[in-house]
Amino acid sequence: MKTASNLISDLKTRINQADRAYYDRAESIMPDHEYDELLDQLAQLESSHPELITADSPTQRVSERSTGFKKVKHAKPMLSLEKVNSVEALMKSFVAGYEVTVEPKIDGASVSLHYKSGKLVQAVTRGDGTIGDDVTDNVRQISTIPLQLPDLVDIVSNFTGEIRGEVFMRRSVFNKLNKQRAEEGEQLFANPRNAAAGSLKQKDPKETKARELSFVAYSIIGGSYRSQAYVLDLLSNLGFMTPYEMPVDGGIVDMVYTSGKAGADLKIFISTASKIRSNLDLDIDGLVIKIDSIEKQQELGNKTKSPAWAIAYKFPPSETTTTLNDITVQIGRTGTLTPVAELEPVLLDGSTISRASIHNIDIINNLGLSIGCKVSLIKANDIIPQIKAKVSGHGPVWTMPDKCPCCQTLVVRDAGYTAVYCPNYSCSEQVFQRLSHAASKGCLDMDGVGDATLREIIQHGVTNIAEMIAFKPPTCWTVHATETWNSAIQRAKAQPLWRKLNALGIPNCGTGTCKDLALKYGSIDKIAYAAFHVKDELVALLGPVKTRALSDYVCLNDEEISLMERAGLVFKDAPQTNGVASLAGKVFCITGALECGSRDDVAALIEKYGGVVKSSVSKKTDYLLSGIDGGANKARDAAKHGTKVISEADFVTMAGDKINELVVGAPISEREF
Repeated sequence: MKTASNLISDLKTRINQADRAYYDRAESIMPDHEYDELLDQLAQLESSHPELITADSPTQRVSERSTGFKKVKHAKPMLSLEKVNSVEALMKSFVAGYEVTVEPKIDGASVSLHYKSGKLVQAVTRGDGTIGDDVTDNVRQISTIPLQLPDLVDIVSNFTGEIRGEVFMRRSVFNKLNKQRAEEGEQLFANPRNAAAGSLKQKDPKETKARELSFVAYSIIGGSYRSQAYVLDLLSNLGFMTPYEMPVDGGIVDMVYTSGKAGADLKIFISTASKIRSNLDLDIDGLVIKIDSIEKQQELGNKTKSPAWAIAYKFPPSETTTTLNDITVQIGRTGTLTPVAELEPVLLDGSTISRASIHNIDIINNLGLSIGCKVSLIKANDIIPQIKAKVSGHGPVWTMPDKCPCCQTLVVRDAGYTAVYCPNYSCSEQVFQRLSHAASKGCLDMDGVGDATLREIIQHGVTNIAEMIAFKPPTCWTVHATETWNSAIQRAKAQPLWRKLNALGIPNCGTGTCKDLALKYGSIDKIAYAAFHVKDELVALLGPVKTRALSDYVCLNDEEISLMERAGLVFKDAPQTNGVASLAGKVFCITGALECGSRDDVAALIEKYGGVVKSSVSKKTDYLLSGIDGGANKARDAAKHGTKVISEADFVTMAGDKINELVVGAPISEREF
């Protein structure tokens, strides 16, 4: 039986695998639409089960991470946007009360450009919104980014400041590159957005230049300007492409709406933009609506993850028809079989769609899907491909296989549940998924260990975490591969208890539960003792369902846990000393941006020295660490539960000299170029 916790854990594992492959090794292990669909499934599950949301969930990240580039802190966080999916919802926002400027929402990679005396000196990706990657050398290769800004008499001269915008790949360039890659037998790019993001992270700037990226500017940080419309005019005069000049076949089109214009109608503009976007030479997935007055923007300020003065309108799902060529099956960490539609490749809003997850067998039955039938395909939220309906075709409705495609074990479907799963714990695909979960960022964080490496060690006979920790690289491995593996194992052994517990994949016990257990008991021996001798205490902490799942797991896997400990993965937190006793045993919640490091880094520091970080404030929370633009809801929760609110300066004092571990460089505004 699959619980919400199991499903969420499976989704996190697959998403984190894809993140590590794409952003750390420049490899794509799944189509972009499949990744987006997994992320959407995770967001929907977490929305239904907010108690299972954890700080390390992929849904809690503003954007992607990567390695190999110098990290730079943004002087002002680069936030995401709240989204609405209907014109009615949009009109209920601030649109009716203020003059607004509307621009296309470009599907690319956000970048911040820094100029000093008119000269481009640094370019930084969004990263996690607080800290990004320095991609200056690559950005210099983009022809639509001026390296030296002109002096505009009586307007601006020797411009010093920050200009933000979006790096994107034109559809025409994307199609040309994919044609070249097909001819050379290389893997095709999934869509222009991923192609642009990957091109921006090339180690060789010459390769970035060959990708022919473009840049559109939409804001200036710092300075005194009266309106967003004025900012766009100024950016255009400085030589940037702006939403006034969006490329179409053979020309450009103005895609800016300002409600202050006489006779302007926002609904008509939205309808027109929706119709012409297919003719654009770039992908847009919606519109960005901003309060035009910069003074009013500053007055409203920001929420935790998004500005209070801007919102994104997402276009309705696009739709096309294609053929269902086949249905294949993917196997998750806990054995769940997920049907995947293999489609005749079809172009849908700028990206070629060839696969779509169907979630479960009930959807197939309800739609009456059969191999070879014609289906209607839409992009939910303008991103995620989904089969909307069967259009035509005859034949038997596809059925789930009776046996696991990997190990040929008879599959099981529990009464009252839609999920079908393989009950064979030794199924090699389940082994891979479990090891991948254990090695992921939210668990043992085995940096550098990717899917290919895990599948290779499985071929060498590794079947569980204990064997993975004890595995010695064979002599055929390169020196670099061996060093990377050994480093990852040492990193795994040094992780705090809660991460090791999380790596076990205990049913119903997610990150938050593992943190609670580690904080209260400090070792798996004490947890096991509580499970069998003071169960009432454990029920009071976790509730009866989680307590039962934990007790069953400890009972059934006692020998495997012993093997892990013998291999060096010790399930015990060392007592904390060295001036950080104020962190040990304390529960923190973090809100807002921090100067001393990203929230992930600060959370890691707290956990390293014995504290616990939760995503929400409860009666068990000791401190709410409130940074820049901290959330009002969390502040209210802190007041409700009597949680002490501390500033970043308070936290720096608590952390003592350990705060130096967070130094990643001063904010850009404080640097000397």
